[in-house]
Amino acid sequence: MADKSAQARSRLIGQIVQAMNKRLPAAKAKRAEAFLRQFYANVPPSDLRGVSADDLAGGALALWNSLQQRSPGKASVKVYNPDPDKDGWESPHSVIEIINDDMPFLVDSVTAEINRHDSEVLLVIHPIISLRRDDKGKLLELGEPKAKPQAGAKAFAGESVMQIQISEQPEKQLTEIAKGIRAVLSDVRAAVEDWMVMRERCREVISELETKPPVLPVAEIA
Repeated sequence: MADKSAQARSRLIGQIVQAMNKRLPAAKAKRAEAFLRQFYANVPPSDLRGVSADDLAGGALALWNSLQQRSPGKASVKVYNPDPDKDGWESPHSVIEIINDDMPFLVDSVTAEINRHDSEVLLVIHPIISLRRDDKGKLLELGEPKAKPQAGAKAFAGESVMQIQISEQPEKQLTEIAKGIRAVLSDVRAAVEDWMVMRERCREVISELETKPPVLPVAEIA
């Protein structure tokens, strides 16, 4: 079964690549293909059943375009109802696109925020993409997973790339969902960046309580 699933995924990705190649000039298609293959690498074909290769290519390219530029240390969030004329693809669902530094708690936190808006999560695609950016956040190079840069080059960093499809929402609700997700991701970043410092400070307090003359009852210190 595993072999059949892998073969089905390989065939589907090949079809999506062909659809993408029809959209882009050859010079741009090669870089985009590397992203597309990583984007769909672990998605079960059954999760994409009923969606045309052209729309799957369009959905990946929408994220690829967003990936070209991201402000350092800031999440990129887009929530929209795909329109074929405006966005280059269509879907019966509303779509959330998130590009962020890789860190713990992202999927659970974002999903909880979506649920808070009474929206149903239908599909989550969430690869970690290895890449390099310049100091202004412009994409320089994609890497293979766990790739190492050449000597003297800036190290690759893993970025979380999410496409979440939810039950279709009106435009006003999309704005509220985007606002909530940005707030949640800001909280996650603060927690992830602070917890090591907080743990070290706790250790310092414990050490002081254990080594200095007691200022509290022994049971309370324990």
